[in-house]
Amino acid sequence: YLRFRFLPMVLGLKIYRHLYGFPLPQYNFRVPDEPQWPHWMVDMPLGEWAAIARIQQDVLQQDWPDRVHMLNAMEFLWWLPPGDIPSKYYRSLRA
Repeated sequence: YLRFRFLPMVLGLKIYRHLYGFPLPQYNFRVPDEPQWPHWMVDMPLGEWAAIARIQQDVLQQDWPDRVHMLNAMEFLWWLPPGDIPSKYYRSLRA
């Protein structure tokens, strides 16, 4: 299963892209309480969800290819290293 809410993340990424020119929030980016963001998105962990989507891209490719197409259409970057993400979201590569 996915460890993020897909539709709110996509809507948040669209707004982020509109405001900043690219759909690439920092891992610690949380939606601010500002007029350009919908009230229901305030404090949403958009950066964390985007990073987790990168980590779970194999699951997305296999089970939800239409969601991958949606993210690709907005020029979502899959290849970036996830950064400082809690280990509960990925398995150790050393094991």
